[in-house]
Amino acid sequence: MFKRIVSMLLTLLLTMSFCCSPAFAVQKETERPRVIHVVYDDSTSMYRYKYVDQYGYTVDMEYYDKWCHARYSLEVFSAMMGENDIMNIYPVNWRGQVALTLKGSDPPQQRIDQIHRMIDKTGGTPYETVEKAADALASAGEEVEKWLVILTDGDFAVTDSLGYTDNISAEALNKDLASFSDNDIRIAYLTIGEEIRCLPRSVPEKGIYVWEAADSSDILQSVTAISNTVFERQQLPDTFVSLQNGKLTISPDIPMEQLVIFSQGKDVSLSCEDPALQQVQNGSVRYIDTIPDSLYEERDKIIVARDLSGMLTDFRSSSDDPIPAGEYTFSAPGTQSVQVYYKPAVSLGVLLTQDGLPIDDAPIEGEVQVELFLQDPVTGERLQSDILNDVTFGGTLTQNGTPFSFTGSGAVLTLETGFVQLELIAELPGYNYVEKTIQCDVKSALGGLIIREERHKASVSIGELPAQDIVTYTFYRADPETGAEIPLTEEELSSLELSFERVDKGGKSVTLTHSISDGKAALTIDHARDRKGRPDPLATFVGSLSVRVYGSFVSGNQKGKGEVFTDITLTKADLITIIGWIFDKWWWLILIAFVILSAALYYYFAYVRTAKFLRGQRGLGTAPQMVMTTNPGTIRARSEPDPVQTCSVQLDRDYQHKAFCAQRANVIIGCRGMEHFRFKVEAVCENNRSCMRALGLVEQLSQPIYSDVTIDGIPLSQIRPDRLFGYHMQIHYRKIIGRRREDFDVQL
Repeated sequence: MFKRIVSMLLTLLLTMSFCCSPAFAVQKETERPRVIHVVYDDSTSMYRYKYVDQYGYTVDMEYYDKWCHARYSLEVFSAMMGENDIMNIYPVNWRGQVALTLKGSDPPQQRIDQIHRMIDKTGGTPYETVEKAADALASAGEEVEKWLVILTDGDFAVTDSLGYTDNISAEALNKDLASFSDNDIRIAYLTIGEEIRCLPRSVPEKGIYVWEAADSSDILQSVTAISNTVFERQQLPDTFVSLQNGKLTISPDIPMEQLVIFSQGKDVSLSCEDPALQQVQNGSVRYIDTIPDSLYEERDKIIVARDLSGMLTDFRSSSDDPIPAGEYTFSAPGTQSVQVYYKPAVSLGVLLTQDGLPIDDAPIEGEVQVELFLQDPVTGERLQSDILNDVTFGGTLTQNGTPFSFTGSGAVLTLETGFVQLELIAELPGYNYVEKTIQCDVKSALGGLIIREERHKASVSIGELPAQDIVTYTFYRADPETGAEIPLTEEELSSLELSFERVDKGGKSVTLTHSISDGKAALTIDHARDRKGRPDPLATFVGSLSVRVYGSFVSGNQKGKGEVFTDITLTKADLITIIGWIFDKWWWLILIAFVILSAALYYYFAYVRTAKFLRGQRGLGTAPQMVMTTNPGTIRARSEPDPVQTCSVQLDRDYQHKAFCAQRANVIIGCRGMEHFRFKVEAVCENNRSCMRALGLVEQLSQPIYSDVTIDGIPLSQIRPDRLFGYHMQIHYRKIIGRRREDFDVQL
């Protein structure tokens, strides 16, 4: 079905893509020839449109140049045929008869001239031409690739069994196209103009492609797009093409199988002196001005697009290799516009790896990594280009008669022992396909790695860490047939890789390291590490430690694997060692605690014990009670003769706690204007601390109101607490309000 581009030589594949033994074979398939049936609309509507009134009389005529553009595009289409292709042209008004048969083996100019001489019959758009062209194509055989190309500017007319004619419906048209596709026919359908009401549905997955040309100027672009689809070419992006002052520069960055240059303009010519390129053939196309006999009387009104003129030139490599990537310069006088069509010359590269190693022999049963890419067919270099951005990859693995398909440039496949076939494909822009088939015999896996352990200690105290050589390991390779233990060779030992992983669920950690010497590995256990990487014995695990020892070695391109589990008991260290670890880790915290404790002891012996001693000397069983009361008789308010109105509030309990020694307290406050105050505080003073609290209470209650508070003439802030023990003292308060002064005494 799809074109197969020949894969690169096996020897090149071995060196640049993947290495494989002669058990791998690359199957090659050649390109299938194409049979193309073109249903070409030669109806009168391609030339002009007749407007009629309700009575059927002609009221106006509108003339087009669609016919001229369509015929010109058909000439371009024929010039792009492959050497083994055959094209049959079915004008719709030839009622299913072939007007022309073109062969790709003929020179392009000969094919162009045949189309140029073809005469349109004009008339309607009968659908029977499409049906007969499709029927003839279906019988072409399975060895060819079949294409049905339809170009029309109107809806096809169908005639029923009673002879009535009507336009075909979209439903019926889509149904017929789907049935053609079921017969292995691909369809390219081009609608011209905006008068068509029956538009077919594009279904690329079934090989049905639809293009729409809004007017005459779009016909050539649409036909060349159809040509690229049918003949598996693609237009080179403008970024790779430059035309200036009659000089054409083409700069492909991937190898090319073919370059077809379509240069348009009057009296164009094209030549290239680059020895890497060889001009194979060319053909000139131009507008047609031959008017059908049925429209001869209107020949002066028929529109001819006389600006249509150009030349198609086919360039190939001058050697057996593809055209290399690079810059090519052409002389192109008279060229006004240019399009370059190409066929890429790439091969499908495949990299097969197993356990991270390229396969240089038949693969081993198990997982195989497949990587697909496009490469230069000569150098094997991987290709990266904007031209290849839309490439898609895929493949199918068949083993034991069961296929497994995958998509994408990479996949992981599980191979089983026996014969397998791997069919790979890459789809390039322009409907190009690159395919490759790999067949091989999968061998049984290499024997695994056997790890034997020798314990020197069943348990170890963490106080003895780091402990070296607790367990040593010896390694063998298992015979894949008998399972016998075979000592590893020096080369295999040099490739030995080991990992030690703790698998128990203990909360704390340990440090595991190992060393390899004389073909043996020794396990070392050490303390846990803190964030700075320092040993942390207090964070080290204590209990049953379980370690998974995993190893692998390489023999040839195969990797043997194995594992073993080791259990070791870690016990606690002795008390002296633990105390030493605690001091080493938290010495600063211990020092701070010692300083705080020393200060507390000093305070206790210097103040608390001294106070108790003094009370014992006085013979007091309990602390003296200090009662502070107001003496109303001593209050003198010379400027205020009226009695003082009073109100009382309870001292806040929180304030009592803060005061510490205020066990009972109430305050009587003179309420009038907040100018006269009286208060009574009863408190217990037990020691220096509580006496200080008592003084603070007096100060806090009085200071916001009174100034110059003294006790026995000494300012309150200078009173020593021990002066309150067993003394009768007098507190003198003074408040100055404006010019008035109020004095009163408090007896203690």
